[in-house]
Amino acid sequence: MHDVARDVAISIASRDEHGFKVVFDNEIEEWPEEDTYESYAAISLGLRELDKNPEKFLDDLFSGMKELKALSLECISFHSLPPSIRVLENLRMLNLADCSLEDVTTIGSLGTLEILSFRDSSIRELPKDIGNLARLKLLDLLDCDELERIAGSVLSSLTRLEELYVGESFMNRESTEGNGEGRNARLEELIPQSPQMMALDIVVARLRLLPKDLRFNRQKLKFNFTIGSLLEERHKRNRGYLLENRLQLGCCSAVDIRESPMLHLMLEKSTDLVLVEIQNLKNILHELDGEGFPCLKILEVRASDDLEYVIDGTSDQS
Repeated sequence: MHDVARDVAISIASRDEHGFKVVFDNEIEEWPEEDTYESYAAISLGLRELDKNPEKFLDDLFSGMKELKALSLECISFHSLPPSIRVLENLRMLNLADCSLEDVTTIGSLGTLEILSFRDSSIRELPKDIGNLARLKLLDLLDCDELERIAGSVLSSLTRLEELYVGESFMNRESTEGNGEGRNARLEELIPQSPQMMALDIVVARLRLLPKDLRFNRQKLKFNFTIGSLLEERHKRNRGYLLENRLQLGCCSAVDIRESPMLHLMLEKSTDLVLVEIQNLKNILHELDGEGFPCLKILEVRASDDLEYVIDGTSDQS
């Protein structure tokens, strides 16, 4: 299990009188009958070789587990989670890392879920049913390379969302026309939640796709934010939930950057700033952040041919 997901599961279990069970066994084919799994508050399974009817295995596993609060299933291939998952009425954390999933609609019935991770998994669509998770605070879609569609209105329906990790999974979201059920999610859907957001990890193909009405809280937000497909691979190098306010901007103009309230906030908070192919940028300090980048530790500038100064100390620019 990813370390953070493991820590969350243990934390949830430690507040309860029930226990925490971890199983990483490639040979297991059925849940041991002698194991009274009703006593567990958190269970983690890593079963890469579970090829024999995984749906039945999970169906048997979920039976009688109403008190389960945290569940981690890793390295499992199955068509969908069995309907019996609905008995997990108290489940707060579901980690499905490195799994192959064709249909995740059943997850939408887990109304108490607060943390949901599909990291490194093979899923093609995040269906509108996920929007039913009214208590969800954290959604992780990092490294879901096969993800083709996030159903429209899913993000706007997650009204309590505080942490969103999508990385380059949001890269191909330029087809925003239409209002029907077939359309992709839009970044505009995050506008209502933006003041409460605490963490954002995302790659946006072009600056023009960034809504101007996103209003994040300066004190709350941590981010790993990239604009431009040229920087997609670099974005992948910075993985995890402990975001360090890294901002990468590529193939856009200094004027457009200045006119974005969201980027203004991020520039002020950035500890690591990468600028690639920024047009009409002559003086980084004067044109991008009049506050002098108070948090900046690392600055990288490449292929910005108009650049003359990082800091121009030869003239009064006030």
